[in-house]
Amino acid sequence: MSSSSSHSDILVSSSLSRNLDVFVSFKSSDTRDNIVDHLFTAFAPKEISTYKYDPTVPVDKSIVHTLMKAIKDSQISLVRFSENYADYFLCLEELACIMKCKDERGIIVMPVFYHVDPIDVQKLTGKYGEALEKHELKNKDKVESWKKALVDASSIVGWEVNHIANG
Repeated sequence: MSSSSSHSDILVSSSLSRNLDVFVSFKSSDTRDNIVDHLFTAFAPKEISTYKYDPTVPVDKSIVHTLMKAIKDSQISLVRFSENYADYFLCLEELACIMKCKDERGIIVMPVFYHVDPIDVQKLTGKYGEALEKHELKNKDKVESWKKALVDASSIVGWEVNHIANG
């Protein structure tokens, strides 16, 4: 299921016509072969609707539109912060949309900090600060909204994998 392609970080829906229970935002190369797979496996028998990866889908405006619609159609967003989450613009776009939906529609946002210190996310330091500096070069007009989304989301009480038995 793992892929080294950047396309592996794209979530697609099997159906956009119904509301989703959970939208999971994560950087697949950081988390794919562990907890995220376990989540999708656990959600299926409980009939919790989610989006799953399709590594064959190219990154273009249509996938961004599809992702934003999926987020807007969800009741809960689980955000899996990992070491390289902020490196990928699409993760940051998802997060900005998630936080906007939280403010406008009251969706539930559940942060999970996967081998990353929540303070680094909240203070925009470490790998998160470095990633945002790189984004300033190509996506300057979006970086402020991404920073706000990162700070706001990381301020929500969540789970730190390093503080949970067996991670």
